[in-house]
Amino acid sequence: MTDQPAHPPLAELEATGCRTWQLTRQNIAQIDDEIDKDGIYAKGYWQDVDGKLTVVGLRIGVGETRLVARFGDWIARHPDGRWTVHKAPADQPAVKGPVVCEGAHLTRE
Repeated sequence: MTDQPAHPPLAELEATGCRTWQLTRQNIAQIDDEIDKDGIYAKGYWQDVDGKLTVVGLRIGVGETRLVARFGDWIARHPDGRWTVHKAPADQPAVKGPVVCEGAHLTRE
C-alpha cells in the first residue's frame, strides 16, 4: 500500500508486497510509528541549515547499519521485515539530499 504515487522502481517493490512512503514533514511521525512497531529505533535526523539545527529527515536504526531518509526520499517496508531507503528521483520537486548507507537494510533481530 502506498501513501503517495510511486515512481517505477517503487511500483516494482509494491508488486512484491512492500509498503512504501514518501517521507515528508507532514508524515514523519506516522512513518516513525510504523518503524517503531517493528522494534526498530527511529528518530528525526538533524542537520545545521543556515545556522539553525533543523530536522531534515528520519534516521532508522542505530550504529553503522542505520539508514537516513531525507524529506522527499522513499522508505519501503518489505514483507520479510526489512526496511530500505530509496533516494527521491532527481526530477522530483522535493527536498533533495544523499541517502546515507544507500542500499543497506535493517531487519528485526
